Amino acid sequence: MVTCVSVLPGNNECPKEGEVINTPKYPLNPRTVEGELHAVVAAVLSIPRDLQDVDAICIIPGFGGQAIVRHGVAFSRQFPQKPFLAAGYHESGPAEMDLSEEGLRDFFKIGQGVKIISQIVTNNTPGQMKWLAETVRENGWTSIALCVPAFHITRAFLTLLRWQKNVGHKFVIVPLPTPMPPHVPMPVTAVMTDEADEPRLGDQRDGANNETSTRLLAYMQKNPPDIATFDEFWKYIEWAYGQPILKDQVDEFLMPMGHR
Repeated sequence: MVTCVSVLPGNNECPKEGEVINTPKYPLNPRTVEGELHAVVAAVLSIPRDLQDVDAICIIPGFGGQAIVRHGVAFSRQFPQKPFLAAGYHESGPAEMDLSEEGLRDFFKIGQGVKIISQIVTNNTPGQMKWLAETVRENGWTSIALCVPAFHITRAFLTLLRWQKNVGHKFVIVPLPTPMPPHVPMPVTAVMTDEADEPRLGDQRDGANNETSTRLLAYMQKNPPDIATFDEFWKYIEWAYGQPILKDQVDEFLMPMGHR
């Protein structure tokens, strides 16, 4: 049985097992949950990544933490004038690094001129995104760059959209998927439950499967949802591409044929 979800305008229904959508506009092309997830992932990964005008650079530590931080630090060195935000790590997680301002500055050799804002400890992805959305709102920023492993970038993005709505402050998210070879072993939780299960050793393929096939749909089915719905995501993407930071980058590619 294929699980599908309604994406009709104004319809925020959560996915239901066996539901098939047949929209009036595309009567022969029903939108399945698998197709919609693919479209969302593609849309997230295709957002332009020019950091010249973003207000801040943020890392979301998790599995593969040091690689994520090093990725963000590399961008920070290119733009030292931009604040560097570090979301927290689970308090029971591996103590592989010190996420305090002093710890980050010392271990990763971040210059004194870079403003560091660190959460240090949190319980989960919603806790990270709540802190990040509140920090962006408090500083009046309108855009951030988000360093997250590719397998986790979509869930992180959708969770941050939910918290934008919760705190009442909308801003552009520029995703920066951390380069990590898909075959490199990494800990992956096998099943999404209310209580985190013990991680097992897998790779990014396991991580991506777990994120999309289990967590995204499970979090959409919560009441209220932990992440943005498909309908909310597409409305946000339309808004984001209307903002100068993205609009100016894509207008050149969208010129009519024959224009230079």
